[in-house]
Amino acid sequence: MSQAACVGLDVNVWIPDEPQTRWQRVNQDIEEIGLQVCRTCPVRVMCLNFALETTNFIPEGIWGGTTILQRKALKRSGISFVTHADQIPTQQSLTHQKVRLLTSA
Repeated sequence: MSQAACVGLDVNVWIPDEPQTRWQRVNQDIEEIGLQVCRTCPVRVMCLNFALETTNFIPEGIWGGTTILQRKALKRSGISFVTHADQIPTQQSLTHQKVRLLTSA
């Protein structure tokens, strides 16, 4: 992990210190900064797998270039380990899944 793109940067970019409901817009802006850094990270998949290995909870914040919603989607799909970043669902694909579920009901 010493090669991670986030080494030496403020941890609040990946794990905001305010609850999402209280400062949602600020947290979304900070979250986007974290996601941009993660997209270039050489250990992104390793970081994501660390977050997916937690069995009792899904950690808050950005891990391996994913949001908590993306990690929940992976776990719901039975995925607890990825070998390549292409296996990670995008926020856009998650939005499309929600729309399909709402329109088919």
